[in-house]
Amino acid sequence: MEYGVKISRLLVLLVPTLWLALATAPSHAVAASLRDKASLSPIGSRALAAEAPRVAVQDLGRAPATMRIHLAVVLNYRHDAELQQFVALQGNQPAGNRMILSAEQFRDYFASSAQDYARTAMLLTNEGFTVTRTYANRTVIDVSAPAAVAEHAFATELHVVRQADGSMHYANLKPAYLPDELKGVVFGVIGFDDLRVLKPTYVRGSALHALVKIGPPLQGPDLGLGPFVFSTAYDLPVQHAVAGSKGGQTYDGTSQAAAVVIDADFLDSDLAAFLTYFHVKRTGPKTVRVPINGGPPPGLIADSTETTLDVETIVSNAPGVALYVYEMDSLAYASVIDAYNQVNADDRVGAVNSSFGGCEDQTTPANFPQLANHLALQGNALGIVYAASSGDYGTYECTINFGFPGGVSAPASGPSFVAVGGTTLFPHLNGTYSREIGWYSSGGGISDIFSMPSYQVGIKNAIPKWRNVPDVAFDGDPSSGAAFYIAGGWFGPIGGTSLASPIFIALAVELAQYGHCRLGNIHPALYHAFTTYQYSRPVGATLFHDAIGGNNGYYTATPGFDQLTGIGSIDGWNFAVTTHL
Repeated sequence: MEYGVKISRLLVLLVPTLWLALATAPSHAVAASLRDKASLSPIGSRALAAEAPRVAVQDLGRAPATMRIHLAVVLNYRHDAELQQFVALQGNQPAGNRMILSAEQFRDYFASSAQDYARTAMLLTNEGFTVTRTYANRTVIDVSAPAAVAEHAFATELHVVRQADGSMHYANLKPAYLPDELKGVVFGVIGFDDLRVLKPTYVRGSALHALVKIGPPLQGPDLGLGPFVFSTAYDLPVQHAVAGSKGGQTYDGTSQAAAVVIDADFLDSDLAAFLTYFHVKRTGPKTVRVPINGGPPPGLIADSTETTLDVETIVSNAPGVALYVYEMDSLAYASVIDAYNQVNADDRVGAVNSSFGGCEDQTTPANFPQLANHLALQGNALGIVYAASSGDYGTYECTINFGFPGGVSAPASGPSFVAVGGTTLFPHLNGTYSREIGWYSSGGGISDIFSMPSYQVGIKNAIPKWRNVPDVAFDGDPSSGAAFYIAGGWFGPIGGTSLASPIFIALAVELAQYGHCRLGNIHPALYHAFTTYQYSRPVGATLFHDAIGGNNGYYTATPGFDQLTGIGSIDGWNFAVTTHL
């Protein structure tokens, strides 16, 4: 069936005129109203763009008028309700019929119109901003200006502040408001402070406390588990031969591409040494680095631990994948938004890993959760799976409030992200699956801002009304963590939900290879398979492993779905052949 015909069939299911509109819609079509009213709620005659940060700081007074700040202006989608219907239906289609939009098709119908995009840039320029970057997908406009210009345009006040650690920053100590001319066109603006940044979610372990001791070649010299253990325990498709192939080709991510979004570089020599030790032959192309906002400093820095972990985990478990590392200048909210938007604009990967996060409640004043989810929704329409680690502070991502849940992590809380939690993995001596329990530090709970998505409605043990986190879980406990090679040496084991999330990404690209199609919104297929088969099938081939036991401070890994491990972990091969992804 021709590609365009497949798209038209699904679009016709949405609304009778949608496919015709995609083909003929004028570029000046009016932008739709806001999808998430919480992001820009009307206050008086103006719309709220960003609240004041909810972080304790020492106010040192008004910021210098000439101090330059950088903002990311995110625009609304047109036909937003239809976009959400499209993505929801997409997730219910088998791979052979899954409807995936090209970047051009998305831009022509769902992105802001060329006129609205240009007009927004012109209005910002007239206010005194310098447009520093525009994007082909017409979703984000990056601008910079002196503080005085930003204050006047957005009716706010920027102050110099000192955090408890002594570091100096700037922040809007009064809410920021959209100019009236931008209401209805702009979804949100981010970057009014530089004191709030997201954090990587890795946790270093110790060989002295390694729970699993099965020796080489399944473990590294640091007693971290090697990639063969993960691919065997989770029965990743890389362990299975491609039907009809010659020479033993496997589902190793060949012909697929994935992205890592992070704020640091890694050493190619470290990756090569890691793969050599574990006898993994990389068949995919060399990793491509994509700098965002100038990128990070060259060489290894503190967050290179995260980058190296992500890259080693994905490539070693899916050695045929083409990997792109989108390297930001920092984990500031605006930089992450720019990176996500660049991924969508490039439209060259099918899965995106985000091994970082921050307290959802603390990121909400800047609208980061809504903005990140806004971009992930676009990615889903393009066939891109967005995944994020659920955090490494148990249920206390925001506050330590013993006896009560203390919040979840963003961006994982967004319903367009696959939220990946952590377990403690106990493999057999040959690396095959034995059992898992919930890792005590795995983030989980319910969102304070996102309502329950349709794919979680009716799931037993899911807490009603709100988005439940996580969706799935893989090994994250550093005591059963991964071997780790960095700066020319072994420094594992290492874990955290930063390990769990890239394991899921490796599985995602292999599922896409198996189904000959990008996955996009995988949530409906995931939860439908769970409700249909639970943890067994008539033929005895399980699709999911139920992690039972463990507590993250409030939630316990109980039989079935829970807010510590979600559904549990996935048996990759059984999931592929059963769901036909």
